Amino acid sequence: MIDQLSPEEIERMRQIVAQHDQTNRPGIKEFDLNNPPRLPYRFQEYPKTVYDHEGRRSFIVRNREDEKEALDSGLKLEPFPAEAEEPEVRLSAAELREIEKLDAVARKPRKQAQ
Repeated sequence: MIDQLSPEEIERMRQIVAQHDQTNRPGIKEFDLNNPPRLPYRFQEYPKTVYDHEGRRSFIVRNREDEKEALDSGLKLEPFPAEAEEPEVRLSAAELREIEKLDAVARKPRKQAQ
């Protein structure tokens, strides 16, 4: 059958195949397994976290009505402070002297065991 085609016809068929390969490239798509393609980030308002600062708990709200109800009940949108606030403790003079003695003992250099 190839003997029946002229060189011009063969060249024309090659051009058709090349054009087809360029427009319909179903081939294997390569990607890095360690860094697969990701969908771009799309912001969603809900679900959202609300916080109970006193109990140091958090809750998830799924919609605007739940959020309004949570905020009305005293929860907050701001996350907890990094550290819980500690109340300031006043020490008596005797307690301060005891702390100084213990601090002096703790700061003495250790004797080397021989």
